[in-house]
Amino acid sequence: MYELISTYCVMVNEASGVLVSAMSSQYSYVLTARHALKETNTLTDYVGNAMNVIDVHQHPDAAFDCAIIKVDYVPNIKQTCCSASTVNHNDKLMFAGFPELSRRELEKIKHWDGEFTSITNELFIFTAEGIPSVELINGMSGGGVYYLCEGRAYLIGVECSMDGTDVLEMFGRLRCNSLRRFEDITSHFSLSPILPGYLECFSSLKDRIFEFNVVEPLNINKLKEKLLSVADLLVTNGLPAPYKLMMQYRMSLLLAHEHESAIQDSALWEAYFEFLIICAIIDNVVVIDEKYLSGLEGKRRIVYSRSEKNWLCSLADILKAAKNTLDAEGTIIVNSPQENAQISPPPSYLANIIDDISSVPTDGALLQIDNISESIYKTYAITHLKGLRNKCVIENEWDYKELPASQLLTHFKGKYNAFVK
Repeated sequence: MYELISTYCVMVNEASGVLVSAMSSQYSYVLTARHALKETNTLTDYVGNAMNVIDVHQHPDAAFDCAIIKVDYVPNIKQTCCSASTVNHNDKLMFAGFPELSRRELEKIKHWDGEFTSITNELFIFTAEGIPSVELINGMSGGGVYYLCEGRAYLIGVECSMDGTDVLEMFGRLRCNSLRRFEDITSHFSLSPILPGYLECFSSLKDRIFEFNVVEPLNINKLKEKLLSVADLLVTNGLPAPYKLMMQYRMSLLLAHEHESAIQDSALWEAYFEFLIICAIIDNVVVIDEKYLSGLEGKRRIVYSRSEKNWLCSLADILKAAKNTLDAEGTIIVNSPQENAQISPPPSYLANIIDDISSVPTDGALLQIDNISESIYKTYAITHLKGLRNKCVIENEWDYKELPASQLLTHFKGKYNAFVK
């Protein structure tokens, strides 16, 4: 986590900045403070390599000390962002940048621990531990401020100044612009959003889908070629961009209690791409557009979790998500990091969970059993995306080797259709 924070630090003239993704494969962004800019700007990355400046955009309101520098595309940025408004008073924060006092040292980047103090009009106060003076902070202005939670660092804003009008007031308190102010800039100048580039088009995720961990890869090479051909066809025929789907479905794609930033995870959108390809094969369609997706909504859904735990630990939440989004007889597919995931819940365990979550009445008599809820829960097909991979392909890799190319997708469809209705 701390190394990742450092790798996104940028030296902007005599100040600092933070590297983030643009939803583009052509360029990336460096967020910084407006006052850090010069007529000609010199940027270097965390190891001292020069960065090419394409363009500079300042906030249209001069009252906001923030700017975006467009730089050449930097691949594999794993920066995770979230809204400062979701952070609570005294939550742990970290601030990183290049202080003037350290620029001649081997370790040029410094980190300050601190706490979230307050937020007003998208300007939040970071109170640093140790009460650093102005001299210790000089040069770090424009650096990224992160919310630290459960082993993850979420970028929430950019520092712009010490707090207060008198030197005596400035010890330890820093003013920071939330990411919302930088979104103002992208909106005003019609720039790409501050989002991972792969949200621009599913084609950028093509190389990451259908990773079958088989004994002999040659057994399923032809199958994978067929699946990737379907992927190409769907994109060519107008498959909506991940960004559009993200804005449409938002938190309904996540299991309960997932952090809002998970909606941008590449693992979610890789899984969503696989899900749509599977649906296209089962339904024998070559166009997935808004009309098709509308018809799919009550029939099949995919939900995502970052949790490393056995996916069945979340079965109650999965059933509730199904009830909120699916019609009777619908299929809900879960994706999580568990590679050895069981394909579906054991019937006895599923029955127990259904009994638990449907026996608490929401209205009526105290001892009333919600039989309607219990009935609909029993109609759902529940499965795991990686469990499907294991059961339908990996355990049958030798079958795929023996089949002629013309029968591969038909065989694939039959295997998946046994679990995905």
